Amino acid sequence: MFGAALPSEPPPPKSEADLPAYVRAAGAIKVTCHAREGRTSAATVRQEGALRIRFPNSHGPHLEATLINVAGGAAGGDHFKVSIEAMAGANVVVSTPAAEKIYRAIEAPAVVETALVAAAGTRLAWLPQETILFDRSRLVRRLNVNLAPDATLTLSEMTILGRTDMGEALVSGAFQDQWRVRRGTRLIYAEATRLDGPIASILEKSAVGAGARAFATVLRVSPDAEAMIDRAREKIANFANTGCEAGVSAYDGMIVARFIGQTGFELRRAVTHYLGLFDDLVLPRVWNS
Repeated sequence: MFGAALPSEPPPPKSEADLPAYVRAAGAIKVTCHAREGRTSAATVRQEGALRIRFPNSHGPHLEATLINVAGGAAGGDHFKVSIEAMAGANVVVSTPAAEKIYRAIEAPAVVETALVAAAGTRLAWLPQETILFDRSRLVRRLNVNLAPDATLTLSEMTILGRTDMGEALVSGAFQDQWRVRRGTRLIYAEATRLDGPIASILEKSAVGAGARAFATVLRVSPDAEAMIDRAREKIANFANTGCEAGVSAYDGMIVARFIGQTGFELRRAVTHYLGLFDDLVLPRVWNS
């Protein structure tokens, strides 16, 4: 007597295009914030798919906005869009409740697009927690900002290559990060980072990362940014022998600092310390949770 033949397992997908659409994650957030009677609140909120936004109670005049990815991270083929507009006089701090994890991709990258608008007299801070890239992950990240001439902007992005404290390492993958900041109609800041292929080997080179496994950029645009350069150099001088290095420069109404660290812990500690340079900035409470 012969038993029924068991069905064979389907072959693994060759690319994200071979996966059903419901396997991929997508989400969009669009928020407009306004100031009224000395406090900032959300005027309009639109959220779609895997992205959510919450506004924890704050004890100051600023609005704290927390972006949540209910998909639990991003993998190849996922696509997320975030749009935040701060209207005249608004004070907004945007963050995430935890590090964002970018998982292995078969072929297509995960794509994260962020658009920020700061109108006259606003204070807008983009302070997500770390982005962790896992081995063979692929990420394309784009950040576009439009500022009024007198607006104040604080941008911070921290990127970690594997959870080094857990013995993980990113050996290979792909990472593209593009920033474009405009004041009025003029492009005042542009940068692009691209790491593709054997990332660990690339970062071992002394002229690239000297073995670093975490890096960050903090940009401040404000009328008094250039006057902060001496205090900023005092801040980063404290990083000596901590496993994290930093450099800072100021020009054209901006001050920009870059960090590299051996671990994500060291990097986060250094960035947090440096952000204390900005007296008007309230760090998101989720950074302490």
